Amino acid sequence: MKHTTRKTLGVLLALVMVLALLPATTVTAQAVPKTVNFSSDITVPDDIEFTVSKVTIENDITITIAKGKTLTVNSNVVVFGDKTLTIAGEGTLIINGASNDYSDSAVHGNLIIDGPTVTIKSFDFANKYGVGGNGVRGNVTVKSGNVEILAGNGNGLGGYGGSGVAGSITVENGNVVITGGNGYWEGGAGVLDGTVTVNGGTVVINGGKGSDNSGETEGGTFPLTGGHGGYAAATVTVNGGTVTLTGGNGGNGGNGEGWGGEGGNGGKGVEGDTVVNGGTVVICGGNGGNGGHVNDEDCNGGNGGIGAKNIAVTSGSATVAGGKQGEGSQNGQLFSVAIEGDITGNIIQESDNGQNWVSVDGAKSEKQYVRVSDKAFAPTPAPVSHSDETPSASLTITSEIGTITRVTVDGKALSSADYAVFGSSVVLSDEFMRSLANGTHTIRLYDGETYATATWTVSGNTIASPKTADPGVALYAALAVSATLGLGYMGKKRKED
Repeated sequence: MKHTTRKTLGVLLALVMVLALLPATTVTAQAVPKTVNFSSDITVPDDIEFTVSKVTIENDITITIAKGKTLTVNSNVVVFGDKTLTIAGEGTLIINGASNDYSDSAVHGNLIIDGPTVTIKSFDFANKYGVGGNGVRGNVTVKSGNVEILAGNGNGLGGYGGSGVAGSITVENGNVVITGGNGYWEGGAGVLDGTVTVNGGTVVINGGKGSDNSGETEGGTFPLTGGHGGYAAATVTVNGGTVTLTGGNGGNGGNGEGWGGEGGNGGKGVEGDTVVNGGTVVICGGNGGNGGHVNDEDCNGGNGGIGAKNIAVTSGSATVAGGKQGEGSQNGQLFSVAIEGDITGNIIQESDNGQNWVSVDGAKSEKQYVRVSDKAFAPTPAPVSHSDETPSASLTITSEIGTITRVTVDGKALSSADYAVFGSSVVLSDEFMRSLANGTHTIRLYDGETYATATWTVSGNTIASPKTADPGVALYAALAVSATLGLGYMGKKRKED
């Protein structure tokens, strides 16, 4: 029976038949081969935990975990070549990566998550110059579910934190948290090198923190500099959803006699370019660590991390803040710039450099706290009723549009006979309103290529033979549009044919 049990576990570890053969659902390394290979789809119907040296995936396979059940893997998972491991179902997967010769990551290879709750925690490294393990080395796609990916810490002297994801990640929906590992010299990146693409859901990405350094070294005790924070992400594209990216904080400097003792610098929010095509984005640089005390003098605090490099917003909004300097001989509280490069797109900018923000030089934004938003704001429309008996309608929207150069309804350009511009109001003719079918319609007011948009609903329209408007009475349906472009007066009266 003992031989049969081992043989079954070695062939399967499809994890299912184990339950029928063993009284317990915990499988240990003594009961299974050193390396377990999965080559076909697996269904997990019950709680299972097992510990082996390595799990390998040779083919494109799917592990489906039943609702309310948990699969715990105390091992690194290696997906060969260009193959992909898909985790599905409504259960829970926990992967606890282990430090060994097989992998530098808890999951090495491409991963798709669709539905379950997944926690991936890589290993810490306490030896000298050790690097904490990456959460995932490969490309990750989250279609749905609750996902947390944690890199390992580099706790030893000279150690570096691992990266949450060393690759690209795409999020379609769900809740995702990714955190770089803490490091003695430097925290790891939340997402290293690859691109973060978010189409929906809620995503939080944090750079790892720099360690507080007491200055204990092989040669004695010296007041070393605090560890630096890691950046949250390399490049980011957001098409929808809610995204928060925060650089890691710098560690505090050490105390003593000799040299050093400065606080570590905060990490950047985004190392490269950020593109916002929709959704809401918040980007923050990490705070610098506090300076230590060396030779009875205060040391400088670490610099705050820059929020982002270049940012382009075509729709949606982004709020970007620079991190603050740590306390020290410069007294701290100096904030790094929010954006060091270019701010482009169909956007407006707002800044808040009030009493909590101190002006510093060095970036094109010249601001420490910037809101960047698409110029076109969708209004909350009121229902509109239009019929022969009640030939009137009104709708108000607030926009940052400038001079109105053209108007479209449902994607079709209106002729000058269909509307008129009076100051900050656009008025649609009664004849045009009578021609509209009942239902929802969309209007866009253009200033060049920039536009403001609104929708409204027509009901009760008989759409009989259109009546020519009496030019003496000039019946119009009022579509009042408030324009507050910040640069001054908007609106020029448009000539009518």
